[in-house]
Amino acid sequence: MAIMLARHEAIQREDQFVRQVAGLLLARAEGTAEQLRAGAQRMRHVPSAERCADAGMDTMRRINLSSTMLQGVGHLSGNVIRCSTFSGTRSIDLGPPSMTSALGNRIWSDVPGLDGEEKFIAVARGDFVAIIHAAVPPSLTEQLQQLSLGVFSVARQQVVLERTSGLASGSSWASRPAGIYREAGSVTAVVHSSRYDIGAYASFPTASGWRLPGVAMLGLVALSLLVGLALSTFFVKAMRARTSMPGLIRWGLRNGEFKILFQPIIDLAGGATTGAEVLVRWERPDGEVISPETFIPVAEGAGVIRLVTAEVLRLLEPDVRRLVDLKPDFYVSVNFSADDIHWPGIVGQVERFLARSHLPAANLVIEATERSFVDAERAQATLRALRTAGVTIAIDDFGTGYSSLAYLARLSVDCIKIDRLFIQSLGTESATSQVAARIIDMARDLGIGTIAEGVETAEQARLLQALGVSRVQGYFYDEPLGLAALVARLEEERAAEAGAPAVTV
Repeated sequence: MAIMLARHEAIQREDQFVRQVAGLLLARAEGTAEQLRAGAQRMRHVPSAERCADAGMDTMRRINLSSTMLQGVGHLSGNVIRCSTFSGTRSIDLGPPSMTSALGNRIWSDVPGLDGEEKFIAVARGDFVAIIHAAVPPSLTEQLQQLSLGVFSVARQQVVLERTSGLASGSSWASRPAGIYREAGSVTAVVHSSRYDIGAYASFPTASGWRLPGVAMLGLVALSLLVGLALSTFFVKAMRARTSMPGLIRWGLRNGEFKILFQPIIDLAGGATTGAEVLVRWERPDGEVISPETFIPVAEGAGVIRLVTAEVLRLLEPDVRRLVDLKPDFYVSVNFSADDIHWPGIVGQVERFLARSHLPAANLVIEATERSFVDAERAQATLRALRTAGVTIAIDDFGTGYSSLAYLARLSVDCIKIDRLFIQSLGTESATSQVAARIIDMARDLGIGTIAEGVETAEQARLLQALGVSRVQGYFYDEPLGLAALVARLEEERAAEAGAPAVTV
């Protein structure tokens, strides 16, 4: 009797487990459908002729930023994406759709990403199209690798996305009514949405039933991360997990968790502050500060770095006028990633920032890492357009990547920033101690300016001045400052030049 009761209890746990998993997956699919509907509704307020112009692109970026489940959104004409948050104004021909849902939404499966590797699904509602991941991500525990999961169209009985583990595929469940099924050594839950033409299934081997009590909660935690519906008790853990970091970055952007600081750039000869590099910082509501060395690579790898750049420019808009009012030739230097430089819409984004902030183009420096120039042809076209607009271009962390003398001569750049690695080795017996001098000579021969970053001692500053470097930055001069502290610094310098005490408002 005890054995029968234990077996019955295990069966009930299995049924409950797969039903909860399928329900979580369905809830995520419904959330995606709801965000698609809401995005399409917002885009209806933008005239059709303006959807790929500044107003439409701005609206799409706001939709994308507020969407937790959409990787990108765009404007569709026929089967062609005319513009989007992921390709700018570059068109993408999707070809004929894979299926059309009962509600008239068109779906393209297996859409290649811009890098040609990662696959996505495109879902269109009218002329509004959204991009979502094409596969359910891998499980986070060994036990969950036994799960098969999928989402399907109930009306068409066709699978939209799934992850199988050797059990029956979703096509065999898409035609079934909602319920629990025990067959072929597995237990499967099929659930249907009451609002959309969507169903979901979850299958688990029944042979694992006796081990299920020990893994059920782990399974639900992992799947709550997997489907983006973290329960409150597990959300704090998810916040610190690298696997969930891209979603947390989006969350942080929506909730104003990012801020900017300014690293002063100093004229080495006179000691005046001539500009500042804009640095982004991320502080969680609980006070935890996540280092840029942690979240920037994740943002780049997950394709959300352009959202971070857009937030930096948005935060910078109200600040720059005050700085330029204090010092008309003061410039701000903003870091752009390789994705930013290779994005067709980047020039328009910069132009909109200049127009909104009223910052003269000559007062903006864009810093691009050497990795941005691997695709030299695409980078050159972007840099040429930005320089035509009056913006200054600098290569950041020069000497650590791909550059050579011949390579540098081909690029449309105005300045190179010498990496701190070479500054720290100045005056030492290190093998890299002479690299800074060679970079400076090379830049001088090409008529390119130089900035030394990471200056921490008076001796480094002296050696750099002897080498002919005119601008420097680093903790020897000041740490990264908030706007108020930077304004106070500039006011003090202005007062010192005028021979009067500074008055800070």
